[in-house]
Amino acid sequence: MKEKDGIKRSSGHNSIMFVYGQILIVMAGCYAEGPLFTKATLKHPDSSIIYIYRPDAECLGSRKIDFLVDSEHVVTLRGNEYSYVHVDPGEHLITSGELKKDEIPSLKVKITSEEGKSRYVQYNITCEADYIIFNSSANLYLGGVPEAKALEEMQSTTLTTIPNKKIGNKE
Repeated sequence: MKEKDGIKRSSGHNSIMFVYGQILIVMAGCYAEGPLFTKATLKHPDSSIIYIYRPDAECLGSRKIDFLVDSEHVVTLRGNEYSYVHVDPGEHLITSGELKKDEIPSLKVKITSEEGKSRYVQYNITCEADYIIFNSSANLYLGGVPEAKALEEMQSTTLTTIPNKKIGNKE
């Protein structure tokens, strides 16, 4: 505070810092779209749940990736997000979309689900430090994860849209 003519005046620095602080709070709130991870309940007694998640990633975490289960689009995820889908028990093909701009190919994995149980599928991209600058190399992973590890990794993920359908492999 500066005093001039007996009146205290703010230099404006505190006001500017307050505005920047408010902008950061709003921006952080915009990224977290849904509630933090909670286990889903089975909607159908003869089904199982497949969770698909992307852990927090510094490498291409803001890029949206589409996921298909048995050729049906179920969700689009960014880093630190998850979703789930109800499926019939049996073998299911999980496919990730590709990022053509970043030369990230589509990946596929087969997951076998059992009635009344959950399965967890992780998609992760890890990059060498110079990937963003030189587009050198990225390591991709799409695969099943043990429940204990998945639950630990998913604690800070946020829920995105949930497909309102059951995907079946029964004819």
